[in-house]
Amino acid sequence: MTKYIKQRLSVKIFIITFLLLGAACGGTYFFISKLLPTTYSNLINAATEKAAMHLVEQMTAFDNISDCENDISNFSKETNAAFWIEDSNGRMIYPDEASMETSTTSADYTVTFDEDESLIDMQPSGKTTTNFYPFTLKNGTAYTLAV
Repeated sequence: MTKYIKQRLSVKIFIITFLLLGAACGGTYFFISKLLPTTYSNLINAATEKAAMHLVEQMTAFDNISDCENDISNFSKETNAAFWIEDSNGRMIYPDEASMETSTTSADYTVTFDEDESLIDMQPSGKTTTNFYPFTLKNGTAYTLAV
């Protein structure tokens, strides 16, 4: 078999081409698999942070949190991120259904809201961080948006 390979130029060219293409494809796949998830998650985090800062700017123009429901709904639809709003004492005031035990699960983390507790149980399923954006309404009430 090795004598046949040594005698045939076409077989040598085929083997060399096969190895070069295999190395090129393997290298390309390796770099895409390592760099793309990081780049994509950075892009999503930047977009979510920009949307959160924009939401906080919008909310400072209102007197009550209930007046901000359209903006909060748009933020939720736009970012698809788990978030909540706390008052100055750390009690969660949004979402309203947090008074009963509920769980919100996304690709990044799971957040569990327990009844009558201001504690939020976050179970990260990957590299995630929670960013806090403090803001004050027109009436002087201070809140924090946690994303």
